[in-house]
This record gives sequence, C-alpha cells and structure tokens, in this order.
Amino acid sequence: MVVQGNKVPLFTQLALTIQQRVRTGIYQPGDALPPVRLLSKEFNVSQGIVQQAIRKLEAEGIVKAHHGKGVLIQEGSECERVAILFGLIHPYHQMGFHRDVLEYVDEAFAERSNFVIVRSSKDDPTLERQVAEHLIANGVKGLIVWPTVNDPNGEFFTRLSRNIPVVLVDRLLPGADLPSVIMDYFTCGQDVSEVLLGKMKKKRLLVVMDNLQISSYQHIAQGIEAAARELKREKDLTIIQLPISRIIQKLGKRDYSEAAGISEVISRIIHEGQYDAVFCPQDDLFEYVMIQTGAMRTIGPVQVATFCGSDLNVKSLDYIKLKPLEWRVNQSQMISCAGDLVQRWVLSRQMPKEDIRVKLMLVDSSR
Repeated sequence: MVVQGNKVPLFTQLALTIQQRVRTGIYQPGDALPPVRLLSKEFNVSQGIVQQAIRKLEAEGIVKAHHGKGVLIQEGSECERVAILFGLIHPYHQMGFHRDVLEYVDEAFAERSNFVIVRSSKDDPTLERQVAEHLIANGVKGLIVWPTVNDPNGEFFTRLSRNIPVVLVDRLLPGADLPSVIMDYFTCGQDVSEVLLGKMKKKRLLVVMDNLQISSYQHIAQGIEAAARELKREKDLTIIQLPISRIIQKLGKRDYSEAAGISEVISRIIHEGQYDAVFCPQDDLFEYVMIQTGAMRTIGPVQVATFCGSDLNVKSLDYIKLKPLEWRVNQSQMISCAGDLVQRWVLSRQMPKEDIRVKLMLVDSSR
C-alpha cells in the first residue's frame, strides 16, 4: 500500500512494499518484476516513482536489470530483514486490556522482526469491520481477531481470509472456519467440577457466569456440567447468569449503583441453597463486589474458586483470606501462539490447520 501525503517518499514506500512481497513469497528470487506500467497502475503512482523505487532496490542489491529479461529479483537478498505489518483487533477498552498482554503481543512479532498494530473494536461489531478494513488498507498483511460479544462477523472474516490471513483468538466466531487459539475452557470447566465436587467433596456448587454470549463462557459451563454428570452430582450443581461485566465496568467509573443488588442476589441464593462452594471465572466479582459490599462476611464458610490472569495481580488481604482456588489464564501464551500462526500463514502462504487450545493451570496455593 502506497499512501499519498505520507512523510515517507512514495518511491520509498513502493520499494518497501516490493521487499515485503519478496519476503512473503509473492515475488520469488529469479522472478521478473511486473512492468513499470503495471506497477504504476496498481499503486496509483507515476512511472517515474516506480523507476525511482527500482533504482533504490538495485542499489540495495534486491533487484537487477537484465537486458531482454526485465528487472529480476536477486538470490540471497536482504528482504528477510524487512518488517511485515500485522494487526490485532480486541474488544476491550484500552484500560481493560492487561499491560502484560500488550507487551507480549509486541514480543511475539518482534521475535520475527515484524510489527503489530493493536486496535480496539470497543466491543462493537460494526467498528470491528471498519478497523479491519482500515488496517488492511494501510498495509497490514495479517490479522489476529479477538471477537466481540455476539459477534456476527463470521462470514465477513471468512471472506477476508481469502485475501489476507485471519486468526481468531480467545473466542470462536459462528460461521467462520478459521485457525484459532483459545484457552481450553471446556477442560478447565471439567477441572472445576472434579476438584470441588470430586476431590474436595463439596456438598453443593453454585456457578455464577456472566450473561455475555461468548464461546469462552459457554465452554466453561459445558465443561462444568459434563464433569458433574460424570460424577453423578448434577443435582448438586446450579449455574446462574448475571450481568457481571456490566457491573464491573461501572465500578471502574466509580458507579456502585448495582454492586449491592447483585451481592444480595448471590448471597440469598447461597443461603437458600446451602451452597458450600461458589465459582465465577471473573475474580473481580469477589474482589470488588462481594468483598467491598460486605457480602462475603454474611455467607459463612464457602470455598471460592475463580480464574486469575497471567500477571501476579495485587489482591486485597480480604481476598487472600478467602483462600480461593485459582486457575491461571495464560493470555500471553495464547497471544504468542496466535502471532506464530498468522506470521507462518503469511510467510508460507498456506492456511494453518491447527486449532490450538491453551491449558489453564490450577495455581499452587502455597505460592
């Protein structure tokens, strides 16, 4: 992509684009570049600009003019060092996207001397499409997509993948047959039931799930139910859905209007159902809702279980006193695997067949 009005001269932009095409295998060593006239038309620049770009590439030893053969790509050129631009689209507001994950995104691409642009769709499917189109129009060669809630863009990204690699991360997209890297939430859900209802022999388990319709939450619930059936403990399991994400987002804006209400609902269910174990994948429910409203002090001895991030979060003393069971979500590993897939796809020009599932690990409580 050559952008008019960019501070980088047009001929330099064009030369870089040609180098990227060599690195990604579109132009092979020994191939002739398309004629100047065709390059001029494709990139909407003058033939003089194209000739300047070719002279720059000749000076760098990347191409060489041969009488009667045209301008040929040279063997052993320096194109392997040319950075390829990738894009990552996630649904979170920037403050909700963990800093350690952002750092790992950068590392995953820097290892191959590439660059990545990270943009938020703000959980808006329409904006998600617009961001994808904008990134591609500005030279991105591959996309990692972290879908929105109720994302309808499966067909859109499937069409897009015919021209540019697209890898899904964390969530699946209905109607999209694309390579994906997600946490193995189903197996972790099984672990939750096996540990609480099996090994710890808890009498009753309450599972508090977010009401967002995303594949990760669905897989957790399915895994919990499957293991409870295997243990013949399905009657001792209750799964409820509440607007947890909405409430936590409000807390981030110092809006506590719904925190007390949801705490009362959960407390009442625990008391009436005589639950001695409660699981919620969002540790913020316990840290910032149940503890801050005083609800945890009213429900008696209950085993808390949840997920935690890959970073070592600083938790309150009240949270630590709960002695929660925590399964670690390694988003850094997930992003790294997705980065590897999309870069491999671009460089090999072959869609990877893998659907990678990253295991969640039960944290050693003695850490």
